[in-house]
Amino acid sequence: MAETTLPSVRGRSRLSVGVILLIGASVSGALIGFLVGLILAPAPTPGVETVVGIMGLAITADLTSLVFGRPKPLTYGQQVPQQWRDLFDARVVALLYGLRLGIGPATILSTWMWWAVSVSAGLLGVWTSVLAGGTFGITRVVSIGLASFRADQVGHQQFFGRLGRARRPSWGTLNLVAGFAGIILLLGACTSNDPLTLPSPDTVTLPSPDTGRVEAESRVTQLPEETPSVTAVPNPDTPSSAIEAIPIPDSSVNDPAPLTAEDLAGSLLSEVAQFGPVDHPLADRYLDLEAAIQIQPDATEEGPLLETRGFNGGWTRAFRNDTQDVIVATVYDFANASEAAFYREDGLITLGGYGAEFFDVPALGDARGFRTTSSDEVGPIVTWGLTFTNKNQWYLFYLVGDPQTATIEVLAEAVAAQYQLLGLPTE
Repeated sequence: MAETTLPSVRGRSRLSVGVILLIGASVSGALIGFLVGLILAPAPTPGVETVVGIMGLAITADLTSLVFGRPKPLTYGQQVPQQWRDLFDARVVALLYGLRLGIGPATILSTWMWWAVSVSAGLLGVWTSVLAGGTFGITRVVSIGLASFRADQVGHQQFFGRLGRARRPSWGTLNLVAGFAGIILLLGACTSNDPLTLPSPDTVTLPSPDTGRVEAESRVTQLPEETPSVTAVPNPDTPSSAIEAIPIPDSSVNDPAPLTAEDLAGSLLSEVAQFGPVDHPLADRYLDLEAAIQIQPDATEEGPLLETRGFNGGWTRAFRNDTQDVIVATVYDFANASEAAFYREDGLITLGGYGAEFFDVPALGDARGFRTTSSDEVGPIVTWGLTFTNKNQWYLFYLVGDPQTATIEVLAEAVAAQYQLLGLPTE
C-alpha cells in the first residue's frame, strides 16, 4: 500500500498501516473542513443555484483538463517524501502520509471536485464542512487500499498499465458521477440547514416584489382599541416548560369530531393589520395529511408524527405587507387537546435543537415564542414565531422579513387578533 512511501507490509502490519492511514486522513480532512467552515461562516448561506453552479464549474474544469490538459487543479503536485520510510517506523510514516492525504491539495490532486465540495460545504455550515472533509479523507484512503489490493493480485505493472490506458474514459465517467452525487448531497444539506421544521415560507410561491405588491391599507383588520402590550421575555426552558401542563384526555370521553375544511378556514384570520392576503393558490389552502407532510423539510419524520398525533386536517394562509415581510398562519386539527399540545412541544424541542431563541409574551397567555435568523443574497432575515393551542387545534403564526421591519410587536398584534377571533383571553 502506498509503495512510494511505505515499505511492503503484510499481515497484521498491513492492517495496522491501513487503519492508521484511515484515521490520519479522516482527522486531517475533518480539521481542514472545520477551518474552511470557520473562514466561510460570515458568507451568506448559498441557495440551490449557487451550489449547482460551483459543482458544475468543477465538472466542466475536470472534463476540460482531461481533454486539453488545462486547467490543472490547484495542488502541490508532489508525492510525500520517500525518505520518510527510511527515517521512521512504518506506522509513523502511515500517520504522516494519512494526514497529508486528508488535505486534498497537499499531495497530488487530479480533480477540481475537492475545491468545489470544500467551498460549497463550507458555505453551508461548519459541521457540513467537517463532514465533507472527513468523508473525503476516508474515501481517498479506501480507494488507495482497493487499488493496492488489486495491484498485488494481478501485478503492479499490469494493473497500473491498464489503469493508465483507461484513465480518460473511466475518470471522466467517475468524475461526472461523483459530481452529480456531490450536488445531490449538498442540496440535501441546503434544505436540512433550514432551522424551521414547522411549515416553511419557502413552500409558498409568492409573487415578485415588482408585480405582487398589495394595497394593505384597504385590507386592514380593525383590532381592539386596547391592543395587549407586547413584551418578549427570554425563556430558554420553553421547549419543555409546558409538558407537565399538557392535559391528559379522559379515556371514557370520545375524541371530538374532526373539523371540516370550512371550519378550519374560518378559524384563521382572513385579514391582518397592515398586511394583505397573498393572491396565490398555495397561499390560502386546505392541508390534508399528504399536503401537511410535503410542506415540511423532513417528510420522513413528519408523516409518522402527524399520524401518531391523530392529524385530521389543517389550513394555511399567507399575508404580505408593502415591505415584503410575510406572515404565515397555520392551524392543524388533532384527535384531542393533549395530542395538539404534544405536537406543539415536539416542534419546540426540534427548534431548540437548531439553536432557536425562545421567549414568552405574557400578554398572550400560553403562546410560546421563538426567533431564528438567517440571510440571503439581499441581507439578513429574521423569523419570529408564536405557537399556541386551543382545544384540539394547534396554531402557528410566523413572520419572516427584514429585521428592521419584521418585529415581534407586528407578529404579536396579529396573534392578538387571532385570540380575539377564537374568544381567548389576553392581558
